[in-house]
Amino acid sequence: MPRLSKAARGKFRWIGVKADLNFNSRNELINIISEIMGHNGWKLYDIRNLDELCFFILRIKLEDYSNSLESLNSYEKFQTLTSSGKIKLIRQRIF
Repeated sequence: MPRLSKAARGKFRWIGVKADLNFNSRNELINIISEIMGHNGWKLYDIRNLDELCFFILRIKLEDYSNSLESLNSYEKFQTLTSSGKIKLIRQRIF
Protein backbone atom coordinates (compact mmCIF):
# COMPACT_ATOMS: atom_id res chain seq x y z
CA MET A 1 0.00 0.00 0.00
CA PRO A 2 1.52 3.37 -1.01
CA ARG A 3 2.28 6.07 1.54
CA LEU A 4 0.07 9.10 1.82
CA SER A 5 1.32 12.16 0.02
CA LYS A 6 2.70 15.00 2.12
CA ALA A 7 -0.40 17.09 1.49
CA ALA A 8 -2.70 14.26 2.63
CA ARG A 9 -0.88 13.77 5.95
CA GLY A 10 -1.86 15.79 9.01
CA LYS A 11 -0.33 19.20 9.61
CA PHE A 12 1.47 19.87 12.89
CA ARG A 13 3.22 22.64 14.81
CA TRP A 14 6.03 22.14 17.28
CA ILE A 15 6.04 24.23 20.47
CA GLY A 16 9.03 24.81 22.75
CA VAL A 17 7.97 25.29 26.38
CA LYS A 18 9.81 26.31 29.56
CA ALA A 19 8.53 25.05 32.93
CA ASP A 20 9.58 26.66 36.22
CA LEU A 21 10.05 23.29 37.90
CA ASN A 22 11.78 19.95 37.37
CA PHE A 23 9.97 16.69 36.71
CA ASN A 24 11.09 13.38 38.18
CA SER A 25 9.72 11.42 35.24
CA ARG A 26 8.29 11.81 31.77
CA ASN A 27 4.94 10.46 33.02
CA GLU A 28 4.72 13.21 35.64
CA LEU A 29 5.01 15.86 32.91
CA ILE A 30 2.55 14.00 30.65
CA ASN A 31 -0.02 13.93 33.47
CA ILE A 32 0.25 17.70 34.01
CA ILE A 33 -0.04 18.44 30.29
CA SER A 34 -3.05 16.10 30.07
CA GLU A 35 -4.79 18.02 32.86
CA ILE A 36 -4.20 21.29 31.02
CA MET A 37 -4.88 20.24 27.42
CA GLY A 38 -6.76 16.95 27.55
CA HIS A 39 -5.52 13.78 25.88
CA ASN A 40 -6.04 14.43 22.18
CA GLY A 41 -4.02 16.29 19.59
CA TRP A 42 -0.56 16.53 21.19
CA LYS A 43 2.54 14.42 21.77
CA LEU A 44 5.51 15.05 24.07
CA TYR A 45 8.93 14.79 22.44
CA ASP A 46 12.17 16.08 24.00
CA ILE A 47 12.60 16.96 27.69
CA ARG A 48 15.62 18.59 29.34
CA ASN A 49 15.96 19.51 33.01
CA LEU A 50 18.44 22.34 33.61
CA ASP A 51 18.93 23.64 37.16
CA GLU A 52 15.41 24.41 38.41
CA LEU A 53 13.91 24.64 34.91
CA CYS A 54 12.54 22.10 32.48
CA PHE A 55 12.41 22.61 28.71
CA PHE A 56 10.27 20.40 26.51
CA ILE A 57 8.87 20.12 22.99
CA LEU A 58 5.26 19.30 22.11
CA ARG A 59 3.82 18.35 18.72
CA ILE A 60 0.37 19.87 18.26
CA LYS A 61 -2.17 19.36 15.47
CA LEU A 62 -2.39 22.53 13.40
CA GLU A 63 -6.12 22.95 14.03
CA ASP A 64 -5.49 22.86 17.81
CA TYR A 65 -2.49 25.21 17.74
CA SER A 66 -4.02 28.51 18.95
CA ASN A 67 -6.08 26.83 21.70
CA SER A 68 -3.01 24.89 22.81
CA LEU A 69 -0.93 28.06 23.14
CA GLU A 70 -3.62 29.66 25.29
CA SER A 71 -3.93 26.55 27.47
CA LEU A 72 -0.19 26.18 27.99
CA ASN A 73 0.33 29.86 28.82
CA SER A 74 -2.63 29.87 31.21
CA TYR A 75 -0.78 27.41 33.49
CA GLU A 76 1.39 29.60 35.73
CA LYS A 77 4.45 27.31 35.65
CA PHE A 78 4.61 27.04 31.83
CA GLN A 79 5.79 29.60 29.30
CA THR A 80 5.81 28.94 25.55
CA LEU A 81 9.10 30.12 24.07
CA THR A 82 8.89 29.37 20.37
CA SER A 83 6.94 27.45 17.74
CA SER A 84 7.56 26.23 14.21
CA GLY A 85 6.52 23.69 11.62
CA LYS A 86 9.94 22.01 11.99
CA ILE A 87 11.22 20.33 15.14
CA LYS A 88 14.83 20.98 14.13
CA LEU A 89 14.29 24.73 14.52
CA ILE A 90 12.72 24.31 17.95
CA ARG A 91 15.65 22.18 19.13
CA GLN A 92 18.12 24.82 17.93
CA ARG A 93 16.25 27.59 19.71
CA ILE A 94 15.70 26.04 23.14
CA PHE A 95 18.48 23.47 23.65
